[in-house]
Amino acid sequence: MARMNPESVTVGQIMSQPAVAVEAQESAWVAMQRLTTSGVRHLVVVSGGRCVGVLSDRHVAAAWPFGELSRRTQLVLDLLGDARPSVTTRTTAADAARAMLATGVDALPVVDADDRVVGLVTGSDLLRLLADAGSDSPSETQPALRGPKTDLD
Repeated sequence: MARMNPESVTVGQIMSQPAVAVEAQESAWVAMQRLTTSGVRHLVVVSGGRCVGVLSDRHVAAAWPFGELSRRTQLVLDLLGDARPSVTTRTTAADAARAMLATGVDALPVVDADDRVVGLVTGSDLLRLLADAGSDSPSETQPALRGPKTDLD
């Protein structure tokens, strides 16, 4: 595989996660259950079939102590912040990274021309691109990780 440049690679080429959706008018408790059962960290929030944002596990965790979550009636839409960026499959990876940095999110819904969800691009997708950018072929194995340097090293 040729080296990939984040300025020319598109979101459609790197997005790896399928989108798990939740309706904006669902309760936050339903969103927490969906996050837990699906094993993802982000839910694409939809209303009328159109994307209105991304809800992360951090949004839900910050909203309440978990013990009280089931007694709350707050809606998913109430948990979304004001920043609700989205991208298309043709958006460059570099522009997606810039949007994430500018808005403080770590996942963006990927939408079509009608704001219908076609996927999700995450910070991990962008990190994978960056890690593979300097290599002639994408790594199949995880590199050895080292902890902080100590006096024993």
